Amino acid sequence: MSSYPLKIGEANAIPKGTVIFEEKDPITCICAVIKGSVTVQNEYLKLDLPTGTFLGMPDSISRRYLLNYIAGPSCVIYTFPVVEFEGLKNMLSGSNKDYKGLVVTSLTKIYGEIMKINERYLYLAGKLYPELSEGYDKYVKACKNGGMPIEELTGIDDLNPYKDVDPIPQEERDYYLEMSMIPGNVVKAYFGDSLEMVMRTVKETSAALLKMLDNTLNAGAYINDFYSVLYNDGDNNLLSRSVHLYKELERSGRADKSLLTLCEELRDFYLKAERTVVDCMGGARPVNKDRLRQVMESLSGGEEVGADAGADEAVADEDLYRSLKNSLRTILAFGNISEGDAKDFENHINAFADLKDRLSSEDKERKLRHKLADGFYKIYREVFVASLNAPRLPKPVELFLNFGYTDERLLTKEQAIELCKLKIQTKQNYFCHMFTIPEWLRAIYDGKREPSKNEFDLEYNEYLRERLKNREIDEKQMKTLQDDREKKLDFEIFNMFKYTERIVNGSLSTFVPVLCSEQISGSLTKAVLTKDRMGQMVQRYRELDYSAFHRELLFADKNLNIEKETIMLEVGPDIILFPCFGGNAIMWQEISCKHRDSSGRFLFPILVEGNPDDLYIRNLARFRWELCRTMQGSAWNNIQFKSLTSEYSDYIQYYRKNRDLTEDKKEKIKTQIVKGKNNVREVFVQDYEQWIKFESQGGMKLNKTSREILALYCPFNKEIRKNLVTQPAFSDALGRFDRETAKKAKELELRYRSLAKAKAEIPEIMQNTLKFYKEM
Repeated sequence: MSSYPLKIGEANAIPKGTVIFEEKDPITCICAVIKGSVTVQNEYLKLDLPTGTFLGMPDSISRRYLLNYIAGPSCVIYTFPVVEFEGLKNMLSGSNKDYKGLVVTSLTKIYGEIMKINERYLYLAGKLYPELSEGYDKYVKACKNGGMPIEELTGIDDLNPYKDVDPIPQEERDYYLEMSMIPGNVVKAYFGDSLEMVMRTVKETSAALLKMLDNTLNAGAYINDFYSVLYNDGDNNLLSRSVHLYKELERSGRADKSLLTLCEELRDFYLKAERTVVDCMGGARPVNKDRLRQVMESLSGGEEVGADAGADEAVADEDLYRSLKNSLRTILAFGNISEGDAKDFENHINAFADLKDRLSSEDKERKLRHKLADGFYKIYREVFVASLNAPRLPKPVELFLNFGYTDERLLTKEQAIELCKLKIQTKQNYFCHMFTIPEWLRAIYDGKREPSKNEFDLEYNEYLRERLKNREIDEKQMKTLQDDREKKLDFEIFNMFKYTERIVNGSLSTFVPVLCSEQISGSLTKAVLTKDRMGQMVQRYRELDYSAFHRELLFADKNLNIEKETIMLEVGPDIILFPCFGGNAIMWQEISCKHRDSSGRFLFPILVEGNPDDLYIRNLARFRWELCRTMQGSAWNNIQFKSLTSEYSDYIQYYRKNRDLTEDKKEKIKTQIVKGKNNVREVFVQDYEQWIKFESQGGMKLNKTSREILALYCPFNKEIRKNLVTQPAFSDALGRFDRETAKKAKELELRYRSLAKAKAEIPEIMQNTLKFYKEM
């Protein structure tokens, strides 16, 4: 959608820097730039389009905008109500005849400008591999000759020669280049009286332009991936490593002149490459020129520049607070945020810091929080990517990634110091897998975890298939995207992370992703949900409801003559700690892919308001419910197939006819249903919470029917059951559980004896299943 309210069929004056259309958004109109200019860009390309350019014609083929369109100085555009390519015909037939020639000229001019970028990219992409691989070989040789350790260089092993997989024939390039050079008045005269000629030419030129754009973006993506291997603002790059090695050898009197030559050659190649990247790449990360100068000056006797040394130490509170000075600028600089995005975000933070009531529900404050949220996740993405290869993070950056901290002005001094002192890591191993958001995104980026479902309950591959179905991508693009870790990262950040953090925070109307004092109640030290605290909580309730993470699966092993057997498998959840202060938690997925033996995903705020045990218990209840639904499939509420969800759904559906319930009990259930907003799962959550918190202690909170269901499907451990069975109300409920469990154990024992007689070896996983039922 347009981020600016456009009036269709009228001239629109657009403020400089405004995003008119966003990449991948559905087409809403086609525009003509009638004054000023418009910049089109994405991460790999940036191009200024002057007055007279038509925006959105090639885009209309895919019905989505190909790039971001951003207003330049004095920008005025005229909008046409065209949302698909076929609509161009109506637009041109009813417009000034000059428009026919103008749209052709516009397209060929854009093609020519993109081709210029394309040629620069192809040249640089072709040079990167030989320059870097040859340079790295020289570096390795110098290390060996000098008896120095070879420091690992991130990205060098992934480097391959650039391959233009779909090259554009030179004759095609020449043809459209010649077209772009034909004077505008000639084009107008030629096409002015023939709508059919215009439509065919526009269609063919648009297709050629899309092909050129795709070719250019592929080369740009290659350059973007390996540009930082040559040089970046840290030390993990070939230029800095070579300079560091030269200085080390120089100190010991073993200076290698060929290594000095290599450093100078790498510097010169970098400066040439930088011109292309800065001129043409919309997502180009600005480089600290002063640091580059210092790196090179160190070759001639200057002080060597390196990463900040030292480990975390207990320092004075004042020193801690001083380390946060100008936090926002430190964060933006670390993430190499583009000048425009950095300025916009800084302006919004400044305005937010100056508000008297930052969480006000007034329109002005609400709109500002919305703008902050839009910018925050883009900034977070870039800062996270920059952190991947950083040897050490500045304190503001560390706090930004882990807690959403952005600016020291948004917290009191005491809160800022307390935040600096928080420790969230642990060296202990727990049953569950715990991640901070940066750790989780790293697992996605490294391929150790697959992206989470989006808000429409689509996994990443399902999302790609949906795009293929809608003809937004083709088969080839889908196969590429399936293994594109950058796209997977973006999917996780802008779908799961961005969408769910508001819910985890819990304050939907006043949510803002940056940490501020108005959100915080009480001590941060008491609020922080450390990994130890989380792990101990999971273990505590695992011991109470010991079968919560078990699921029934099919097992087969032809080598052991095991064709198909049922086993019980316990699978710990992935718990992700969100960088915010919040009072809610989400059971986001009961399984993380189509495989039923995959982990569930729980989302918690890293700074918790209230009692995290309550949040965990409610999420465990939702997990139990959704896991049962998944395992039962379409029969999840069919009472003919006994399960937690089918029996509980039947109980709620027919509670008014239940003779075991008094009228008071029925009224209580009615109240529960209203509280649960007619959602049976949420009614179950209420009962499960009472079951865990009170009934486990012998407290009578549930009615007979709900107690029997929970006793059967969510049993307490043997010791608790032993204490409860002496009470008549529990003895009936637990009696059914004992009978069902004993029956299952007997069936398995007989089955395994039969397999053993057939000379089948009983694997450990099956033996553990029998043990599970016997010891329940």
